[in-house]
Amino acid sequence: MTAPQPGPDPDRIPRGGPPAETPPGEGSLSEAGPKQPYDRVKRWGAIPCLLITVLFILVIVVLVILVAVGT
Repeated sequence: MTAPQPGPDPDRIPRGGPPAETPPGEGSLSEAGPKQPYDRVKRWGAIPCLLITVLFILVIVVLVILVAVGT
């Protein structure tokens, strides 16, 4: 003999409308919200770019010197 099936869990019963009704559609991306102002902090400045470039050039020069001395 099999045990009778328990009733549906009351916490898992869907609510909010008849079963055939669908929820309202979402808005488009143009309605996503107010446009955010330009944030200057997120942009790379001239000094960090210059420092990275100088560091890169120094590493290349050191590598070239090491290769030249090693041969």
